[in-house]
Amino acid sequence: MRLGLETALRKRKSFSQIKREIMNRRVESTKVFYGRRFNPCAHRGDGDVRKA
Repeated sequence: MRLGLETALRKRKSFSQIKREIMNRRVESTKVFYGRRFNPCAHRGDGDVRKA
């Protein structure tokens, strides 16, 4: 990734082109705190999902 950024800057690509490239190649992090598992659920607060 860093080499790709360096190459883009050396080729004088615009920052908007570089940003677009970064956004297209991003991945979701699954890092967690010690003792906790990764939980991507949007409704994970109290574990009780209520429908309105």
